[in-house]
Amino acid sequence: HPLPHTLIAPNNNTAATNDKVSSFRSQWTNHGFRTTLVSSPRCAVSVYLDSCGTRPSEEKSAQVQHEAGRQFLLTCIAMHSQQMQLEHVYRSVLQKCWCFSLFLEKLACVREEDMREESVSRAVKDWKDELTTLVGDKNCDTSSKDATERLKKKETLLQQLSNKVPSVLSNLIVKLTDIDHSLRTEQLMQEYNRIEWENCSLANACLQRWLSSSKANGCHYDLDQVYFKFSPPGRYLPKYERI
Repeated sequence: HPLPHTLIAPNNNTAATNDKVSSFRSQWTNHGFRTTLVSSPRCAVSVYLDSCGTRPSEEKSAQVQHEAGRQFLLTCIAMHSQQMQLEHVYRSVLQKCWCFSLFLEKLACVREEDMREESVSRAVKDWKDELTTLVGDKNCDTSSKDATERLKKKETLLQQLSNKVPSVLSNLIVKLTDIDHSLRTEQLMQEYNRIEWENCSLANACLQRWLSSSKANGCHYDLDQVYFKFSPPGRYLPKYERI
């Protein structure tokens, strides 16, 4: 599914660092989060956790166009109301498929000619075709009577596709190293493991997707650190807790 359109920021690559931070902050503010700018020890954005809960229905309806983006951002910081269930589905069903897809995209960019070789293309064709068919199925009407069964079937097919990833990956690496003997299995696996590490949770995967999508659309955000700031010791006040 496409990234919520409200999260696609305008091009700011020529802007100063402070302007980029302000632009990044506005992405959160526009989606109903309480934020502040931090100037020391370096310019940064704080997102307060007391603004991460469920919003009143009247406020939600007033910003309906931003609701999808808000839910996506909540997932990025692991604060979605159904985060645990979503993370479970991601780890058990989606993670391998998502990471292998990213790996194939990376190979298509850096080793374009090799990926066009018939032996290599044949090694991943069936897997890619199955994934395309599943992802391309837009029939997600949860109001219909058979919606639950249809979703269960889709989840089962995704699980089967996920189970195929290790063997398809192994076969792909063999084909690539046969074509170019300067390539080592360790090199390729190191890159695949890096992708898995960057996308080890749904929160991380969503954050990576948002940032990579921003770069593709001309806007470039680089996150150096993300950490949790506790309420001052000795006087616990939830309103001070922030990311």
